[in-house]
Amino acid sequence: MILVSLLVGLAFGLLLGFLIWKQRVPKDISTYFNYLGNLDLTLHKPVTTTFWSRFLDSLDKLVQKIRLFVRDTFFAFRDATSNVHQAQFLLEDSMKLAYGNMEAAEEIADKVQALAASGEELSASTEELAASSSNVYDSTVQLDGLSQRIKEHVEEQIKNISNTIESFDQVFSKVTSVQQEIDQLENLSQHISGIVEAISDISEQTNLLALNAAIEAARAGEAGKGFAVVADEVRKLAEKSKDAAEEIATQLKNFSNTVGSAVESVQTVLELITNMGDTTRVLSNSLNVILSSVQEISSSVAEVSNNVKEQDRATSQAAITVQSLAEDTAKVAELSEALKNAMTQLQRHLQTVYKQNSTAATRLRDGMLSCLDFKALTEEETKQMFAEAVQYHKDWLNQILDTITSGKVWTSIVDPHFCIFGLFYDVATPRSQYEDLWPRIGEAHEKLHSTAAQLKKAYEDGNKEMALSLRKQLEKESEELTRLLNEVLKRF
Repeated sequence: MILVSLLVGLAFGLLLGFLIWKQRVPKDISTYFNYLGNLDLTLHKPVTTTFWSRFLDSLDKLVQKIRLFVRDTFFAFRDATSNVHQAQFLLEDSMKLAYGNMEAAEEIADKVQALAASGEELSASTEELAASSSNVYDSTVQLDGLSQRIKEHVEEQIKNISNTIESFDQVFSKVTSVQQEIDQLENLSQHISGIVEAISDISEQTNLLALNAAIEAARAGEAGKGFAVVADEVRKLAEKSKDAAEEIATQLKNFSNTVGSAVESVQTVLELITNMGDTTRVLSNSLNVILSSVQEISSSVAEVSNNVKEQDRATSQAAITVQSLAEDTAKVAELSEALKNAMTQLQRHLQTVYKQNSTAATRLRDGMLSCLDFKALTEEETKQMFAEAVQYHKDWLNQILDTITSGKVWTSIVDPHFCIFGLFYDVATPRSQYEDLWPRIGEAHEKLHSTAAQLKKAYEDGNKEMALSLRKQLEKESEELTRLLNEVLKRF
């Protein structure tokens, strides 16, 4: 009976030990785990139908899920950083316009005082009514021009703020989609942990079985020596299996910690974007209030102008008209003061949003950099990124040319470090097949955006001759960058 038990135990132990030894495929699995240990998520699991198949299938699902999570998070942070920088760019223009509006508001106040002085002259002497009326009319014409200029500036600001809000909404949507992956990652991680625990239990049982087999072999004496050697090998294999399971558990824990940090970054950015969106919407409401004030001023100025014309036609109604003029002037003065207060509030709002925007850009860039701890982009995805860079700069160039032709407000990014491709270029490590082109691409990209910045200044300064020359230079440099990027695409 003892001998039968010994033989059965040894047979089972040898079979299980053989399976463990045979199914581990040490080279492929070791390579796979070395890639994972270096946070390279682009290698798929070894193809096998062995004992490890079920475990590797589940682990590979988790790894690919993490890869997609990291990839999508990187793209979301990249696009969000570019959008936030564009919003920052628009805010800077809005702050310049707001400063110009403050100067215009002060000029309006001066014109209102001139109107009041002219009204006093009208009251003092009807003989000088014609001359005074002419002065008043000239002032109202100038005042109307200033009002229209402020109105145009405010409308431009409202458009810029609307674009900013749209950018924030896009950022919020992209970052929210990344957050939705978290629950699925957690479930997969728990599933893998269960499998690792099961492997560890099997290894312990195998170890006990091998120990029992060794005891039985010792009892069998000389006849059991061969079995004792085999039982010891089985026990060693079981210990190696247990060590492998523990190593896998450690890797899973490291993945969990890294992904957890990314999740915290996503949640922080979501809160920041929400606060910025709320502040920007308040700013938009303030601009609408200002626009209403400007429209009221324009209406009042038109009324003053009509009254002055009436004075020219009927001097007999001078007293009545002067009284009406005084009332209208007082109303304009009141509205001018309200406009100055609104402009002051607008500047405060703009400064608040500008600071929040700067903080968001820094947080988003940090989040993008944290994603690069992983290697998550496949070769095909990297190729696609270069194809997108070609199309992005074509669209960017067309937008600039359309702006110059139509006389629109400039909204195109000129900083090479914050366009979609520039954000990738600054942090990426080039692959071997295009490493020699990498410095030339960076130089061409910097040069292109530098020319765009010069063109923007010439366009806004009204220097048409310089703008035309820089436009031709920009088109030529764009062709060179496109040629280099297409050369990279050919090497994949």
